[in-house]
Amino acid sequence: FRRDRNPSICPFSSGVHAMGSMGVGFLALASWLLVMAVDAFKLLDVGPPRTGTQSIHNAMKILGLKPLHTGYKLSVRHALCGYLFGNGSLDDALAVFDGYDAAMDEPVMLMYEEIMAAFPEAKFLLTISDAESWFTNYVELA
Repeated sequence: FRRDRNPSICPFSSGVHAMGSMGVGFLALASWLLVMAVDAFKLLDVGPPRTGTQSIHNAMKILGLKPLHTGYKLSVRHALCGYLFGNGSLDDALAVFDGYDAAMDEPVMLMYEEIMAAFPEAKFLLTISDAESWFTNYVELA
């Protein structure tokens, strides 16, 4: 996660831009998502894996949206990683999001500036966990 970037502000959370356990601002976010235009990319979860990305994915599905969780659809990672770490094009990477309302999990959080520039009406969500819990969770996954 690159700290040198300056993402846009999320107006739905009253100044709180990170959600630890999906509580703060989630209802406001859900309301905003439901009034957004149909067929528009709406939400980018910029949190690292194991910080609630699966829960956000499931919540988006419950709301009737079509989220992309790159842990469930590994085939899309090729274009994203090609852009980030190889000679892939930004257009090919952004084409991955066609037909989706939201995206989460690695490596999308590494290119949030590009995604937010391509979809300026979208909002970002930063899911977080304290470092010790996150590490334990990540190690137990492996």
